[in-house]
Amino acid sequence: MRSQGHGDKDFSGEKVGNVWLKEYNLLKPSRFIDALRLRTNTFGTKTVLSRADKVIHVACRRCHAHPETLGHILRLCQYTKGLRIRRHDMVKSHLANKLSRNSEVFFEPTIKLEVICISRAS
Repeated sequence: MRSQGHGDKDFSGEKVGNVWLKEYNLLKPSRFIDALRLRTNTFGTKTVLSRADKVIHVACRRCHAHPETLGHILRLCQYTKGLRIRRHDMVKSHLANKLSRNSEVFFEPTIKLEVICISRAS
């Protein structure tokens, strides 16, 4: 299909990114199948499901703003953005805790700003 095969040149020479294809014990069987489906763009997004059934509405099930594609779910969907950030922060904290046992860990400084909304009377 035209939607599949995009990016195969990007993945083909990547030894580290493709190691899971040769070493099956790195992923549980269900995760391996999901990874294959993600790599081949056959994961159960609404856009993929609509190939088999044209009646399926392709709008994202969470934000309803864009077609539900892998790119939308992983990069653009406002619903999953918070989940991705939370997971990133959780992994970052876990790694920092493990590394801090034997090394000194530095974090990027963060600045929190308070946003004040002022409405003007017309």
